[in-house]
Amino acid sequence: MSIVTSRVGRSPAARGVRRHRVAGARFLARRAGLYVLTALAACTLNFIIPRFMPGDPVASLVQKIERQTGMPVSPEQIESFRTFFGDPTQNVLQQYVDYWAKLAQFDLGLSTTYYPVPVADLIGAALPWTIFLAGTSVVTAFLLGIIIGAIIGMRPGRFADTVAVPAAAFAGALPPFWIAMLLIYFVAYQSGLFPIAGSFSSSVDPGFNAPFIGSVFHYALLPIVATVSASIGFWILQMRNMTITTVTEDYVLLAEAKGLSRARVVVRYAARNALLPPVTNLATALGGVVGGLLFTELVFNYPGWEACSCKPSPPRTSQ
Repeated sequence: MSIVTSRVGRSPAARGVRRHRVAGARFLARRAGLYVLTALAACTLNFIIPRFMPGDPVASLVQKIERQTGMPVSPEQIESFRTFFGDPTQNVLQQYVDYWAKLAQFDLGLSTTYYPVPVADLIGAALPWTIFLAGTSVVTAFLLGIIIGAIIGMRPGRFADTVAVPAAAFAGALPPFWIAMLLIYFVAYQSGLFPIAGSFSSSVDPGFNAPFIGSVFHYALLPIVATVSASIGFWILQMRNMTITTVTEDYVLLAEAKGLSRARVVVRYAARNALLPPVTNLATALGGVVGGLLFTELVFNYPGWEACSCKPSPPRTSQ
């Protein structure tokens, strides 16, 4: 009787809160399940695809060792390499189980290209540089894009709008590595003002000090410019279109009718609401920038793509 009474006496507001909590828990469970399935599929493809690719990693490793030492590798050593990197005669299902067992322990094995360096060490050496380059590029492109887009969106059809829209569309169609090659030739090689490769100068001591930080930004400036130039057009066009939609709303017209300054209307009313879609797309854009950053790092020989090049590189200029 007490249980029935408590259920009958529960207020509609309490039942509504409970329904919302249940719905939120189900949504989070579905999202978590989707992410888990995505991770499982990605790791499984990472296991399957190399087994269908042509070539033999052990043969490449043997050739590299023979070039470095000048001596032939014995058949026993080749067999030990094959056993160490994975017994080819083992059942594929057992290989898959062993793969997940090592992955659960964060054991990524040894690199065949930089043998015998562990893959985890290579990723750990390269990841900070890539995160720095990607984070700086995304934040810079986002801030510049929303500022320019808001300014031209407040006055559509003007000269700035007619110039900025095709320029942004053209910049977004250019691949970052092509812009990087142009910057290397015209800005770095011809002028000699910027280094062509490396991450910081060999004349500074690595650490939290002003010369090292300044050298890192000096070496990263051209890769950041190349990445920003290829991605800023998306933010300009999106912010411009959202601002054009927002400025026709009644609350913006009322703010202008009250005599508020143009800058205050843009910042406090129009741009604040127009920012919602760009902020939502910020995480998605980060993944796209990281995906295209590999080629930019290759062009500039930035250490993000090659972890073993984390040592300081001297500037290679035209002088």
